[in-house]
This record gives sequence, structure tokens and C-alpha cells, in this order.
Amino acid sequence: MISLPSRLEEAQRYSTIGTALHARFPDILALFLFGSTARGDTHVTSDIDLAIFTDPGKLLTACPSLSSYTIVTSLLRTDQVDLLWLNQAPLLLQWEVVRTGRLLFTSDAIAVAE
Repeated sequence: MISLPSRLEEAQRYSTIGTALHARFPDILALFLFGSTARGDTHVTSDIDLAIFTDPGKLLTACPSLSSYTIVTSLLRTDQVDLLWLNQAPLLLQWEVVRTGRLLFTSDAIAVAE
């Protein structure tokens, strides 16, 4: 079980990632944590699943995957990260991320809710 200080540190770290990504790629509207890390049932082989939601009208130019991946792995200090572009994911996966994941960062809550 994660202690309270660890949870606070984790929340701050993920918030920092969202802020750093948004600073580099302003079209990012939200960052979600999903999968086993979001559920709290990680194990030794678990990775960190993050979903990036961008302004739908600017999807193609929003964030080159290699730059985003480098920022995230640098801040998390691990390369055990999977990045998902939520806009391009199948509809069922989008729903699962939004329904079961944790919203870590948003630059426009209204746009994300729509």
C-alpha cells in the first residue's frame, strides 16, 4: 500500500508531466493515467500507461511522439511508459480511459468534457 506522502509526491510528479508537455505542445488539452497504475494494482512488470488528449483540430501537429516520450520518461525516471494518443485510439479504448483512468492534467476542462 502506498503511503499518503507517496501519493502526494506521485500526484505532483504526474501534474508536472502534464504541465511540461503542455508547455512544449500547447495543443495538449489533457493527460490521463490509466491501466494498472491508475487502478493501484501494479506489479514488478507493470508499466505506466498515459493517454494524451489534444485539440482535435490540431491533432496532426500537436506532439511528435518521440519528443513527448522523452519528456515523460525523463520526468518519471523510467522508460517503462506507454503513451497513447487518445484522439486516435479506438472509441472503446477512449471510453475506458476516460471512465476508469485518472485525469492528471487539463488545460481546458470544458473542451475535455465535450
